[in-house]
Amino acid sequence: MQKNAPIVAIYTLVYNHAPFLRDYFEGVIAQQTNFPFIAVVHDDCSTDGSTDIIREYAEKYPQIIKPIYEEVNCYQNNLWDQVIVKMREAYKGAKYIAFCEGDDYWTDPLKLQKQVDILEQHPEYAFCCHRYKIIHESDHSISSDYAQDFFKEGEDLVVTPELQSRTWLTKVLTMVIRVDLYIQAFDEARRKYGNECLDTCIFYELLKLGNGIALNQFMGMYRQQNNGIWSRLNLTQKAKSNYQVLEMLYENNRDDKYILQSLQHNAIHYVRFLSCWNTKNWPIFKHIYAYMNSSKLKTNAILSFILPVGLIQATKKLFNKC
Repeated sequence: MQKNAPIVAIYTLVYNHAPFLRDYFEGVIAQQTNFPFIAVVHDDCSTDGSTDIIREYAEKYPQIIKPIYEEVNCYQNNLWDQVIVKMREAYKGAKYIAFCEGDDYWTDPLKLQKQVDILEQHPEYAFCCHRYKIIHESDHSISSDYAQDFFKEGEDLVVTPELQSRTWLTKVLTMVIRVDLYIQAFDEARRKYGNECLDTCIFYELLKLGNGIALNQFMGMYRQQNNGIWSRLNLTQKAKSNYQVLEMLYENNRDDKYILQSLQHNAIHYVRFLSCWNTKNWPIFKHIYAYMNSSKLKTNAILSFILPVGLIQATKKLFNKC
């Protein structure tokens, strides 16, 4: 570790987050720690005034806020190699890396301190995450995290590959990761999956390096925007996307029984949105069906493909003929 380097480097990517950025910054500067930390705020050529807000906080808190301003949009121009270089330079020397997108925010001023304390006490954990709540921008309602049924009152969860195959425990804003392990996972994910190196792939590779710990405490807010890339997808598109990511993981890790189980579960969910009466979907179903390795799974896949949509359409066709 470099002398005087921060213990935690927070990395934040911002693009047109102006309506939400102040919540993000206030959550960061409120952090109370017995160690130094910085927040590297990477503005990807925003056009909505986000840059001005970043400059305001960087001038007011120069020891914490370290801005990076892009002159062209890296996402739109496929310049992620450039982003990676700047990102790694930003957290060089830090022991841990934390994340929070510019439209999300932290609610507990002791968040970083709690997570670092756990990781210092338990070197066997590769990362520490925590619970979060979801703000639905469509109606401003708030709901709990996706894995709420897996938490027991007063108990934290050890995150294992087996548990992760049954539920998605994390969001980017909840993670504090050992930097050396994050670099290993990131590089391996990029080598194996190339430009499809999604958060899911990095996290999958990270779990190969060690289990994590999920604190049973709500310490952040995840914002589900109306105009987000994911939010704009319909249910069929979301099911298809989840299935395709898991299929990619499995095809690169065919000895992993847990990723196969997760693939099978998501594949069956996806086929429920398909129609056996649409001939273009029949090859998709046959491809998915090949992943089912038990009679129970095969039956479930067939029924899922036929009943929800196919049965309704068959009934309509029957009545139309009468």
